Amino acid sequence: MLCVSLGKVTLDDCLKALKKYDLCELRLDRLKLKDAELKQIFSSSKNTIAAFRTCEKIKESDRLKKLKTAIDMGANYVDIEVDATDFFKDTLADYAAKKKCKVIASYHNYEKTPLKGELEHIVEWCKSCSPDVIKIACRSRSDKDNARLLGLLDCDSKMIVIGMGAKGKITRILAPKLGAFCTYVSFSDKTKTAPGQMTKEELARFLDGLNYV
Repeated sequence: MLCVSLGKVTLDDCLKALKKYDLCELRLDRLKLKDAELKQIFSSSKNTIAAFRTCEKIKESDRLKKLKTAIDMGANYVDIEVDATDFFKDTLADYAAKKKCKVIASYHNYEKTPLKGELEHIVEWCKSCSPDVIKIACRSRSDKDNARLLGLLDCDSKMIVIGMGAKGKITRILAPKLGAFCTYVSFSDKTKTAPGQMTKEELARFLDGLNYV
C-alpha cells in the first residue's frame, strides 16, 4: 500500500492525491492551507493521516490543538510521536479513541539505526500508546541497518519500517512485500518530506533497476 506524504503542496494537489493513492499523510507542519481547505480534504476521504512533526518554533499546545482539530475534521489516522511528552501522547490518544480515529505511534531517528535490542525496546515503547500501527523510521547507513529494520516486521503488530537516506531506499520497496502496513512516497520530486523518499514513479524505476542474483 502506498502512502503519499503531502507537504508544501496546494489544495488541488491534495485532492488529486486522494484519488491516486491508498493513503495520504497530511504534514500539517508543512502545509500552508486554511482550516476550511483542510476540512475539505479530511472530510472527503477515508484514507487520511494527520501528522505534525516536532518543531522548536511551534509550542506543544499548538501542535496538540492542530492535531485534535484534524481529528474533528475527519482524519482517519493520527500520527503520535513516541518521544513526545506523556501529556501530549495520552491526551491525543484518548481524544482519537473517543472520535474513533486510529493511532500511528511513530519513532524517527534521523542520525542512525539503533542496534537490535534498542529497536525492540522502541517498539515496546510505541506499544504503550496502544496504537493501531507502529512506525519506525531510522537513518540507514548499511545493509545491516536495513536488515535490522526489516527484521522488525516479524511480529504480530501492524508495522511500518523505513530506512531513511539513499542506503535505505531498498526498505521502502521490500517492507510492504514483507508485510509492512504501507510505504511512503512523495507527491513530486520537489516536495519530499524525508531523506531518501521517492515518488511513485521513482519507486517503480528503482525496483526495475534492482539486480537479483
